[in-house]
Amino acid sequence: MSIKSLAAKVSSSHPSLPASTVTSILRAALTAMKEEITATPSGVVRFPLLGSFHVALRKKSAEAGDEAAETSRIVFKLAKETTSADGAGEVAEPKSKAERQVKRAAHAVKKAERETARHARGPKSEQKLK
Repeated sequence: MSIKSLAAKVSSSHPSLPASTVTSILRAALTAMKEEITATPSGVVRFPLLGSFHVALRKKSAEAGDEAAETSRIVFKLAKETTSADGAGEVAEPKSKAERQVKRAAHAVKKAERETARHARGPKSEQKLK
């Protein structure tokens, strides 16, 4: 999709903004995003509502006598959409590491409780005999 077609789409939903203004805003925003991504040596660059760009540096093997070339690999992961009660799709904010750890710990506790209850009941062969 070109910037002009994207600007036309935005200006059709916002008729008070001229297409030329929308085009220049989109160019500036996309240029700023590109600079942010290329300035990151390695790691994750997140853009709310859009997704995240994972930047990794890779060294290619060198030929005999040449230096190893370093290239960057950029992978884009689209933000997940959630559906609300009114049916409108909203993009979920990424969960922090602490939130993921709390969820993982709660899951581990539930799993341990299920295992304890299962062992308390005994083997299935004994249950059938009773």
